[in-house]
Amino acid sequence: MQTIFTKDAGNRINFTVKEDGALVDITGASAWVILESPSGTATAYAATVDAPNDFYYDIADADVEEAGVWKAQGKVTNSDGTFHSLEQRFRVRESLA
Repeated sequence: MQTIFTKDAGNRINFTVKEDGALVDITGASAWVILESPSGTATAYAATVDAPNDFYYDIADADVEEAGVWKAQGKVTNSDGTFHSLEQRFRVRESLA
């Protein structure tokens, strides 16, 4: 499990879109990353579609202000519908300053 610190910025969450093991082309799709805090608050952030099958979100310093285990889930919407990824988990620790 990846560990990051509160007040850090620029940590990247990556997703590759597959269905039944095959890569899915998401060119032209809208993508989001949903972050859920340890206390259960979920917020969706617009993500960047990086390649035909990939998208990412760079965490901003104010996105993760609570220490503990966080969840991240990808969401993609295209002409075929809306699809969600499996969850990724990462740990956030308090920064000293």
